[in-house]
Amino acid sequence: MSAPIQGGVPDALPPRRTWDLVLTVVLLALLVPFDFLVSFAGAFMGMASDGCTRATCDYGQMDLGVLTSLLGPTVILLIGVIVCVHRLVRRRLGFVVAILTGVGMIAVWAVGAAVVAGAIRN
Repeated sequence: MSAPIQGGVPDALPPRRTWDLVLTVVLLALLVPFDFLVSFAGAFMGMASDGCTRATCDYGQMDLGVLTSLLGPTVILLIGVIVCVHRLVRRRLGFVVAILTGVGMIAVWAVGAAVVAGAIRN
């Protein structure tokens, strides 16, 4: 929120950074196909159970890992888009959030992969 100046008139918003707007939109547009790629890779996590039996795998944990790696990146992308739009409307830098969104998508996929790997007992 901007602080009022004398006379009760609020400060004007900072000037719009066109380069940030363009860069943020481009990064978010690139994150959409990246989301399909990462989620597609998450769908293949289910193949980890091909050689499993009830004695060698925890199917509940494996299901949790597959769902995390399949749906998690899309949830992170949606949150990132909302935060980027909010920051752009407030004329704050948005491209950093778009980059962090991509990193978050990879991180949540990796967590799901680790959960799947942990479900396999030797």
